Amino acid sequence: MVYDAEPAPRRPHDVIAVPGGRAVQRPPRARPAAIRKWLCGSIITGPAALIANVFDHAEARDPGHVRPWVVLVDGPGHSVLAGHLRRGQGHRR
Repeated sequence: MVYDAEPAPRRPHDVIAVPGGRAVQRPPRARPAAIRKWLCGSIITGPAALIANVFDHAEARDPGHVRPWVVLVDGPGHSVLAGHLRRGQGHRR
């Protein structure tokens, strides 16, 4: 999945539930909203091809790497992602 989001400053207790509940009943700050969301998946290609496809799409959106990138990986794809980054096919920020 690739998406854009405006920065949404929040406090730790806006993100993580405090044991016993919040001490002050202020409403939590709004979470960032995903816009221009692009989803992909495959039951045919392996994780390496899928991750490369996602990076290609993200690269097309921000070719100069002007904006911060955040990469989240769920499952065994983390080793494929690490190889992808080591080969210079992605940039760490």
